[in-house]
Amino acid sequence: MAAITIERDGIKIPLEAIEDNGITVITLAPRAWLILNADAVAAYPRNKLDALQRAARNLVGEPEPESEYPSYYSPGKVRALKEMRAMGIDVSGGEEYFDEMPENPPSLEQVREILSKTKRSLSDEVIAERDER
Repeated sequence: MAAITIERDGIKIPLEAIEDNGITVITLAPRAWLILNADAVAAYPRNKLDALQRAARNLVGEPEPESEYPSYYSPGKVRALKEMRAMGIDVSGGEEYFDEMPENPPSLEQVREILSKTKRSLSDEVIAERDER
């Protein structure tokens, strides 16, 4: 048998893997898992699993509702948008500036390089571009 350690959020669970059928990890609630021998899952009573799931949800809370933010947003961007909106600041993800989302957006380094070549402040550049339109 091989030794396995599941580590997440500072919690370590040492397990012994059963070479024949392995283990099954059942998610009961966010941050709550039930780890069983794969053979035991089939024999485990469904009502006990349901009771464990209810108990786990009471301990860790209900899952967060589906996010209003696209899945391609980074966690930092989502957190910043939420914090700024909570402060009453009207912000967006920036999609309104694109007809369609670019497939290969430039890297941050490329953007910095392009912006470093501007002679005026960025706000002056934006105002000048708007005036040209």
